[in-house]
Amino acid sequence: MKLAMCSLKNNPAVCVESDARWFNFTEGFAVYQSLRGDDSSPPLASTNDMIARGLLNKAAISEALDALSDAGRLDGCEIAEPSEYLVPIRAGKIVALGRNYAAHAEELGNEIPGEPMLFCKSPSICIADGKDILLRESYGRVDFEGELAFIVGKKATDIRAEDAREYIAGYTLLNDVTERDMQAVAKKKGHPWFRAKNLDTFCPLGPVITLAEDMPWPVHVNIELQVNGETRQQSNTSLFIFDIPTMLAFITRFMTLDPGDIVTTGTPSGVAPIHPGDRIELTVPEIGTLTNSVASISG
Repeated sequence: MKLAMCSLKNNPAVCVESDARWFNFTEGFAVYQSLRGDDSSPPLASTNDMIARGLLNKAAISEALDALSDAGRLDGCEIAEPSEYLVPIRAGKIVALGRNYAAHAEELGNEIPGEPMLFCKSPSICIADGKDILLRESYGRVDFEGELAFIVGKKATDIRAEDAREYIAGYTLLNDVTERDMQAVAKKKGHPWFRAKNLDTFCPLGPVITLAEDMPWPVHVNIELQVNGETRQQSNTSLFIFDIPTMLAFITRFMTLDPGDIVTTGTPSGVAPIHPGDRIELTVPEIGTLTNSVASISG
C-alpha cells in the first residue's frame, strides 16, 4: 500500500494506492467519518495529519477503505493515478547518514566509519517529484546521491535495535544533492557540511510513501539511479555498513526522533556531477521512481 500527497483540482489531497487502484483518501476519510457518525473531527488534510492521528499504517487505512466498500461508497473516491505529486510528508527534521556504503566511502577517498556518521538536511529545501533541482551559476560541482529514506512513526528515544521496526511508518526516496566543492572546502577546514547539503531544492523527496508493512524486513531492496537514461548508481541496501536497526538505535541514543521525522540511509557508489538539462530518475521497485530535472538560475 502506498500513500502520496497529490494535487487534485489544484487542491492538496492524501491519495492512497491499494490493489492497483488509487483513491482520494482525504475525500474518502470524510465519508468514512460520516458513516461512523463522527462529524466533529477535522478533515484529513495531509500525511502529517495521518501520522499525528495514528492513521499512517495499513490497518487504519484498510479499515476505512473496507468500510467505504461495504457501504458502496468506495468507487466514488477512486481516481486516476496521480499526475502531480507534492512532497509526501513535511518532516520536522531529516537526519542523514554519510558514508554508509563502503564503496561510496572509498570512491571519495574517505575512511570507512566505525560508527554512523550523521548530518542533517533541512526540510525547507525539499522538492517534490517532477520539480527542478536549481543550480546557480556560482555553484561548483554538484552531485546526485540517491538514497532510501524512512519515516518515523512514533516518538523514539533510546530504542533498542531489535525494536526498530515498530518505530517505522513507511519508506520513500530521497536525493541528497550535494555541492561537492563547498563540502571539500568545509572538510579541509574542519567545518560542518551544512551549506553544501542544504542549498535550496537540494532534497528531492518522494514520490510516494510505501507503508512499512509492505516492505521486506530486513530492508534489502535494489536501488538504482539513472541520469538521462544511463545507470549511474546500482546497489542493494543489504550492503549498508550500518543497517536500519543500528541507525535508529544509534541516533536515538542522542536525539529523540518524532513522528514524521525522516532518516535517510546513505548513498551507494557512482556519484557524479549533474548539469542543467539532466533528468535524474531514482528507483526502488517497492516504492517507485523519483524523477527530477536540473535547471540553471542566475546568481
